[in-house]
Amino acid sequence: ICRHFYAGLGMIDAVVRSDTDALEDLTPPCREEVNFQSVLARRAKEDRQRAEAAMRARVAGEESALSRNGNHSFHQGNGGVATFREVIEDFARRNDIDFAPRFGANSSRDGKQVFSFGGVSIYFDNNVVFAQRASSWHPTSLEDLALAANS
Repeated sequence: ICRHFYAGLGMIDAVVRSDTDALEDLTPPCREEVNFQSVLARRAKEDRQRAEAAMRARVAGEESALSRNGNHSFHQGNGGVATFREVIEDFARRNDIDFAPRFGANSSRDGKQVFSFGGVSIYFDNNVVFAQRASSWHPTSLEDLALAANS
C-alpha cells in the first residue's frame, strides 16, 4: 500500500511540476510485490520464524532450569531434537512426578491429549502447558506445575 501511495504522490508531483520525464520514469511495481498471496505467505513465514525463536528461547530457559536441578539428558526420539512432550516427561522424571496420558471420558481437551502430571490434569497446545484448576484451564509454568503436583 505504501509503495502505491508513494507512486501516486510521485505522479501528482510530476503533474504539478509539468515534468513529463518524471512521469515516463515511473514504473508500476512488480507483480510479486503486490500479490496478496505472496505477501501473506511472507508474513506467515516471518511470524513462524518469530514463534520458533521465542520457543527456542523458552526451551533454553527450561533446559537451564532443568540443568540446575541435576544432570540433564533428554530421550530424544526425533533425530536429536527433544519434543515438548519429552521435555515435560524429563522434567516429571527428574522431580519424581508421575506423568501419564489419561484415558476415557476426560482424555482430550480441544482435540489435544490430556495427561496426568501428578494429580494435575494438563495438555499441550503450541508448546504451552495448560493445567486444569477447578473447572477451567490455564497456561502454567513447569515450576508452578511441579508445586501443584507435589501439594
